[in-house]
Amino acid sequence: MFLPPTSKPATDGELVAITTLPSWARAAFTVPRLNRVQSKLYPVAFGSEEPILLCACRGARKVYS
Repeated sequence: MFLPPTSKPATDGELVAITTLPSWARAAFTVPRLNRVQSKLYPVAFGSEEPILLCACRGARKVYS
């Protein structure tokens, strides 16, 4: 029997506020904070020159803003 992985709820301190994004990126969001995956990716996406490949399964609670 396979059980889905469990995760603890994200706390506000773990989530990146939209106000910390560059002004040109803020307009794409209607929510006050990035979700957990977006927040984990934020330091690489906006703080480095590293390439990023992010894949999400269909129905993986993607948030479209």
